[in-house]
Amino acid sequence: MNIKTKLHDVSMAPELMLVAPGAAGAGANLSIIVLDDEPDVAETIVAMLCSLGHDARCTFTSDSFFRDLERNHADLAIIDLMMPGEDGLEVMRKISMNHDLRILLTSGYDTRVLDSARLSARSHGLEVIGILPKPVRRSVLKQALVDIQPQATNPSRLAPLPVRLNLSAEMLRTALAEGQIVPYFQPKIRLTDGSLCGFEALARWDHPELGLIPPLDFLPVVAEAGLDLELFETMLEQALHSLAELARPDFAVSVNVPMRLCERPDFLDLLTQAITTHGLTPSHLMLEVTEAGPNKISLEAVDALTRLRLNGFALSIDDFGTGSSSLERLVRIPFDELKIDRYFARDIASSSRGTGVVRNLVQWGKTLGMSITIEGIEDEAGMTMSRDLGCDVIQGYHVSPPVPLDTLRSWVAAFPDEGLAS
Repeated sequence: MNIKTKLHDVSMAPELMLVAPGAAGAGANLSIIVLDDEPDVAETIVAMLCSLGHDARCTFTSDSFFRDLERNHADLAIIDLMMPGEDGLEVMRKISMNHDLRILLTSGYDTRVLDSARLSARSHGLEVIGILPKPVRRSVLKQALVDIQPQATNPSRLAPLPVRLNLSAEMLRTALAEGQIVPYFQPKIRLTDGSLCGFEALARWDHPELGLIPPLDFLPVVAEAGLDLELFETMLEQALHSLAELARPDFAVSVNVPMRLCERPDFLDLLTQAITTHGLTPSHLMLEVTEAGPNKISLEAVDALTRLRLNGFALSIDDFGTGSSSLERLVRIPFDELKIDRYFARDIASSSRGTGVVRNLVQWGKTLGMSITIEGIEDEAGMTMSRDLGCDVIQGYHVSPPVPLDTLRSWVAAFPDEGLAS
């Protein structure tokens, strides 16, 4: 009995998991689950996968798909975007909540729709290895699976959801007072020669009982409790102290600051006193200006930021292209650096749209005489494309994750004088 006949023998039971063994001796054997509401299409993909040497099964509804994942291991899911009931986007959202599963998307829609779906999946933390336009061709499917290796464990089984921390303003005030809020430092690398030019100080909460708490968990509490100034002062003091300790006059440290703090009458004095205390100059500090408020820029904000530049402090427009950042900010405020958000870096080397957006952002920044930094670069391909598009500096896991000061000392000491290999 051939595989197609075998599948059709049971295809009338839509809740049944259809399983086909991979061909022997065909190389790396992956466990793959296919979700498509059209049985003929799903079974055809399974047959292709089997002929390529993989173990494959298919389901026709999202309910049966998740029941399978509860019981069985999967290295990869091939998911159709357009299905009745829960579509592929909703399925991927649910996968991200409880599973660590690589995804291959398929659909009859044009590539722009597929690209958008891939970006959506990646925003949920899923690894999307590629897209398969319909009708699916065996040669394209084979190429998509070339570099995929089976996972050693079974991360697709249901795992407990992360505990949601119940953090309060009082807890945060105590943390600030007791020195529990500490900087982690992420290096920044020049693309012209691969040299180290400085680092960004990123807030972490080192809780004595809960461990290291990431900023996404406590920054909302900071905003709600009105503790922006206290957090900034804490980060500024520790960042400047660390920079002075490294004794590298060619470095600058970047610290995030809400735009509304820059408008305070005493803000310039606060900065001047801090750098003087640590024996530094304004050029050693880059202020990454963030803003979650209205798009309209007040005259007071323009004056305040211009005054900081006149006094030698460098300004960066942080996470440009997201939130409330706008071309108005870019034109009216004398920023030194345009920082392209990691959202656009995700697909810089694999998506023509992502590449085009970054190219335009670089051109806007260069027209205004700004240095261009792109964050979120995670591999060699992203670094190469960033250089080709005209970015000046990269930041991301390809260089280093954010690290504590002790690790940064060792990292700087070990960094090659000639910089990263190009």
